[in-house]
Amino acid sequence: MKQIVIILAVLFSCHSLSAQVDNYSSGLKGQKLDWLMYYIEDNYVDSMDIDMLTDVAIRRVVEELDAYSKYQTKEEVEAQTNQDKGYSGKSVGFNYFMLRDTAIVTYVHSGGPAEKAGLLRGDQIVMLDDKSIVAKKELLQTAIDNKEVEQLSLGLKRAGYDQKVIVQKALVPWLSVNAGYMMDNRIGYIKVGKFTLKTMEEFLPTLKYLQSLGMQELILDLRGNSGGVRDQALAMADIFLSEGKTVYYTGGHNLERDDYISKGGGIWETGKVVILQDAYTASASEIFIAAMQEWDRAVVLGVSTYGKGLIQQSYKLGDGSNIRFTIGRYYTPTGRHLQRTTLNNNDFMVPYKEALLSNSLTSHLNVPDSLKSKTMSGRLFLAGPGGIIPDIYYKFDDKSDWTFYNTINNAGHLYTFTTDYVQRNRVELLKQYLSVKSFSDDRYREAFMLKEFRTYLKTKEPALVIPANFPDNVIQQIKTWIASQLWHDNAFYEMENMDDRLLFRAKEIINGKVHENLGISY
Repeated sequence: MKQIVIILAVLFSCHSLSAQVDNYSSGLKGQKLDWLMYYIEDNYVDSMDIDMLTDVAIRRVVEELDAYSKYQTKEEVEAQTNQDKGYSGKSVGFNYFMLRDTAIVTYVHSGGPAEKAGLLRGDQIVMLDDKSIVAKKELLQTAIDNKEVEQLSLGLKRAGYDQKVIVQKALVPWLSVNAGYMMDNRIGYIKVGKFTLKTMEEFLPTLKYLQSLGMQELILDLRGNSGGVRDQALAMADIFLSEGKTVYYTGGHNLERDDYISKGGGIWETGKVVILQDAYTASASEIFIAAMQEWDRAVVLGVSTYGKGLIQQSYKLGDGSNIRFTIGRYYTPTGRHLQRTTLNNNDFMVPYKEALLSNSLTSHLNVPDSLKSKTMSGRLFLAGPGGIIPDIYYKFDDKSDWTFYNTINNAGHLYTFTTDYVQRNRVELLKQYLSVKSFSDDRYREAFMLKEFRTYLKTKEPALVIPANFPDNVIQQIKTWIASQLWHDNAFYEMENMDDRLLFRAKEIINGKVHENLGISY
């Protein structure tokens, strides 16, 4: 009973993390919930789980606040903490695929327990704890999933030789920087998939490495980045902005205004920047992009972002669970609040798509004055009803026929063939190709590979109607998965990006005069 009183007292408190909960009283309204639990426990006809009912009550109350506030169980709190720290949870750190009767290692997480143990892409796992697991996938998967199992002793076949590794389960790094490579001799590309406490630990070395390779312009890909640790977005802004610039400020009913100012001294305060965004770019990512846009530091390319301008804070409830609710709003340097008024994520620019076909500059659109704003230097841009409207709108209408692709992919043929092809040709491929690009450009190899794939499909699906020429999406997917199983983490994105129309547009912008014409500094 006492535990319920404490939980409900904290639930209805609006105090900060440092508040003394012991001195807080929930008053008569809070006591009503306390009495409810007491009456149920002492008088209800059936035995009830009071802890479960308490959780239900808390969840229901939090649902009344807003769409982003939520109750988190002890397990959910642990997962959230690990995510913020840059880890996906405790596991083995490798992926495998059953090729016929043998588990083939197709991916090893960078910095994870499998990599530390020496596991490599292409290893064939044939033994578990000195027992054969050939044709026994369930034994391997059970050991991976079993939380009581702390380590896996694996017997491997590698290039014809027997190997043995011991993988100690541990937290698996969840990379914030997914890729960083040179697109040509001047333009660098970095993809940041999530902001964690390790973002700058990953971002700075990547940026410096590309600079050492001669990078003069940067394409920063924040598509799909739903946000994360806000402080890391601020730290990233310091890399690009000179000293004394407002990155964002916060405010709310119980939160006084607090301005976050760039410290300057970053290593990329000059040099062209194009930022890619999409409808799933949100929260901390939007804070960063808005600052870059409003201080005229980058050209923003893509479609309108998600539109999340609310700040969440977690509060402990005493039993390991938390309530994580909204405590304030953040605002851009010019005072924009990016929160969408509705939860639908309709792209604001869609009705103007035809008007954008000529030059795609959103600032040239004929829109109501209420949607117009100016950057800190006076450049016109569109503010919109929530989210960030790009400086240049670009949404590629994919008119490819995905019917054949979906048919063979859903049947597992694409990945099965890819894994088998890599296993049979791994040594030759690594010897022949020193880069992803050299592999991608080899049309002779591609022709023979697709001939093999056609034979494979005829064997597996005799009734399948196979087109005379494979669609580009099928060819690209095969080559992308081959690259991802052969080389480093960058390889997947390097290959996938070779068919990315938004990246083509970004390179055109960098090579043209868009920055100069818009007054973007670099």
